[in-house]
Amino acid sequence: MRSGNYDVSLIADSVVLDEMQVDGKTYVCSEPGKEYHVMISVYRDPVTKQFPCPYLRFGLYVDGIDVQYWKRLDLSNEHDLPSDPKVPVIVKFWGFKQNVSELRSFVFTTPSYDGEVTSTSSSVAAAAAAAPHVQQNAGRLKIVIYEARVTTGDFNNQQAAKQIQPATTFAAGNVKLLDQASMVTSTGQRIANEKEVFAPLQRWANVSTEPLQTIELHYHSRSMLRILANLTAQKKGQAASIYKAANNQWTEENVC
Repeated sequence: MRSGNYDVSLIADSVVLDEMQVDGKTYVCSEPGKEYHVMISVYRDPVTKQFPCPYLRFGLYVDGIDVQYWKRLDLSNEHDLPSDPKVPVIVKFWGFKQNVSELRSFVFTTPSYDGEVTSTSSSVAAAAAAAPHVQQNAGRLKIVIYEARVTTGDFNNQQAAKQIQPATTFAAGNVKLLDQASMVTSTGQRIANEKEVFAPLQRWANVSTEPLQTIELHYHSRSMLRILANLTAQKKGQAASIYKAANNQWTEENVC
């Protein structure tokens, strides 16, 4: 999904996952069981030939859950950067941070929906405690991008993180089937340490409390996207028929 100088893609099996536009939203198409990672590409402005700013910080929220680490880009040294405006600088999020050194991959999972949250099972209880925040954000990723500046001191990048166990069971309640997420993201296998090293870093700070840009990317199973696309087409066809009928009636009345 391209948005200004930024492009966000989900990668599975070394392939960029397909995207589909449905009713004004961009959805990533995939299937349950697929492991994926998030790739953010930053491009030069086609007019100024410059990157957005010298220092950038990126935060990621998956289904409303903070992945518990940030990525950064130092774009201050022109000699270290690609000169071709078509070639981006890239950052990747490989998974959820689980502790001082461990990452667990992102995995698409089929959620389950219970009619009522009366079960004593831990999964349903966890879903009830997390709702409505988690359920409201299920099936979407949010990337926040901040302009940053270098400050003094070191950031201990190995500070403890809480164990992330995303909810996969939700209360259906009065939520319509088509408004429910067909997939959510759970934790998968452990990511190799060389892909993300949480070493101490020079401290950076955000220039503003407001992000430069916020990008939201939704995802669904391919079968659900086909259903949504068909329903959207039907609604547009019905709206066109109603408009045509109303327009014809108005014309006839004015002719008379």
